[in-house]
Amino acid sequence: MWPFPHCYLNMDRRRLVLNYIVLIISTIVGLVIVELALRFLQSPAVGMSHQPLLYRIDQKLGYRYIPNAIGRIHRNFEIDNLITLNSRGFHDIEHHLSPSSRRIVAIGDSFTAAIHVSKSQIWSQILQSKLRNKWQDNTVEVINLGIDGTGSNIHLELLRQHAIELQPETVVV
Repeated sequence: MWPFPHCYLNMDRRRLVLNYIVLIISTIVGLVIVELALRFLQSPAVGMSHQPLLYRIDQKLGYRYIPNAIGRIHRNFEIDNLITLNSRGFHDIEHHLSPSSRRIVAIGDSFTAAIHVSKSQIWSQILQSKLRNKWQDNTVEVINLGIDGTGSNIHLELLRQHAIELQPETVVV
């Protein structure tokens, strides 16, 4: 079968096993050297992400934002935003509601919460500005009650919790 004599084949097996052992040991040593070099050099992470601790446990919602919390969010090379939550615990301006104000409540998920942009760029604030200009009425208040990662069940609960206090004319979900 084999073109080599039997004793030569046994010698090749020993050499082959020895080569495999040397290969495995050298691979392990090489990986350890690379790991130590990477730990020593500590190159900057590509795509680094940081989500500030803005949340607390809530019995009805599961979680919500912490009122008056401040944190910086940054993701990859796209987002770097200082977040300041208002006294109600939402990423919105502080609304000082007068009895004569016309109130619109915006409830939603991350598109409404918009913690990745400054407050002036949130769609609810843009809507407030446009309505005030169009109607020539500075009493229009668009109140943002958005919490990222939520669904319609949470939005309904937010409305239940805030509707009596805010008395909105309109709710935008």
